[in-house]
Amino acid sequence: CEYEPSSSSSSSSGGGGGEARSLLVTSATRLLLYDFYTHRVKKQFTRFASTAYSGTFRKDGKMVAAGSDSGLVQLFSADQSRDVLRQLVHSANGKSIRCVRFTKGTNTNLVSCGDDALVKYWDISLGE
Repeated sequence: CEYEPSSSSSSSSGGGGGEARSLLVTSATRLLLYDFYTHRVKKQFTRFASTAYSGTFRKDGKMVAAGSDSGLVQLFSADQSRDVLRQLVHSANGKSIRCVRFTKGTNTNLVSCGDDALVKYWDISLGE
């Protein structure tokens, strides 16, 4: 699980004037986005055909990504549609992608690592 970055400019508020925070949990074939304060599920991402791994927030909190047993890295909007924004094919032979992280310097790059012993650096704006 991972906390939403504190620099998030999320449009939803926690009601008490405090900063809205979320918790992202990877569970079986889905990602669950919880409200940090109420502990209730705000959103579910269920577009995984196999086990999801390593759910992570982009540093602005507006996008989430996760790897899967099918060799794909999937990206979703954290505050809008549940549809997949982009799929990146990390492993053509379908090996599991166990770790996904957005880079600290930019909102358009992420790194994925998998059971195929490869580390890939992605520019998500280009899909490569």
